[in-house]
Amino acid sequence: MTVVATLAVIWIVVFGILVLPAWPAGRWLAKNGKGPISLLINIVSCAMLAWLVVLIGLFVLIVWAQDLFPHVKDDPLGFGKVFATVLLFVPSFLAFLVGYLRARETVEAQ
Repeated sequence: MTVVATLAVIWIVVFGILVLPAWPAGRWLAKNGKGPISLLINIVSCAMLAWLVVLIGLFVLIVWAQDLFPHVKDDPLGFGKVFATVLLFVPSFLAFLVGYLRARETVEAQ
């Protein structure tokens, strides 16, 4: 149960950090078009932005945080990288998706 609580806390913290930058990104995506094709493209764009956050996070963990997270760099099976990817992708994708949906409501209201 403690592991699930720790995972939830990490996701909440990462989500909270990324919500603020997700709003301008969502506004930028919401201005690009309307319709089902545009919606699908914008959701994929949210996933790509979340993947960019994951890549930056992995870069930081591998290059700069050697003493803090040694298992990410030295794991021969790559589980540390996969685990860090899941830890970063899920909340960042949700943050960008919430930012996009909020901006889409704002753009439609205007």
